[in-house]
Amino acid sequence: MYEDIYEMIKTDTEFQTIIKRQQKLSFVFTSIILAMFFSLFFTVVYAPSFFTTSLFQGNTSSFGALITFGVILASFILASLCMKRSNRKLDVLLNRLEEDI
Repeated sequence: MYEDIYEMIKTDTEFQTIIKRQQKLSFVFTSIILAMFFSLFFTVVYAPSFFTTSLFQGNTSSFGALITFGVILASFILASLCMKRSNRKLDVLLNRLEEDI
């Protein structure tokens, strides 16, 4: 009984479209986050003096702390955007598909 439903869902063109959209969305956001983290990593490895540069003269805060905080914050923002977009667009399509079945 359930095998028939699984096969019907797998072969449905709307379901295939949903899966492709989700994969594309995940790939784009994952690539952006990985690029940010790798650029941070390579900057730390190959230009450590940049991270020790003070933001203001006589201040102990450095560019490294600011950039690291920015990368972490941007990662959270991008992850939340990905989830929001996925919930807003793809869940509507999945609900429509569920009603058809």
